Amino acid sequence: MPFALFSQTRVVQDGTGTTFEAGQTYELPRASVDRWVIRGVATEVAPPVSDPVSDLPPEGTAGASVSDEFDPLTADEAALRAYLSAHGATPHHRTGEAKLREMALEIATRAAAATEGSQDA
Repeated sequence: MPFALFSQTRVVQDGTGTTFEAGQTYELPRASVDRWVIRGVATEVAPPVSDPVSDLPPEGTAGASVSDEFDPLTADEAALRAYLSAHGATPHHRTGEAKLREMALEIATRAAAATEGSQDA
């Protein structure tokens, strides 16, 4: 899906109240990007590139696993999205917190099973 950079803050009037903040980039369906561009409040941009430096773990935690510190049951929506992104999952921006939590639990469960399996070998 393409990305749109919003030049003005907009609130969707479809009952969801989704807000697109000025200066922020969002991944949206093609039709939505085209609609916002035609309205003159967004421009299509390339996918954001992560900053390799900010992706490094804090000093002293290089050996720690993200799953050792992360609890999908207590994490807020932003933390869930960050965890999913770090594990290659890109949920839709409207995905609810319950579904994000379910996805994060599935990833954490698979990672734990893989770790246990490799320790048994």
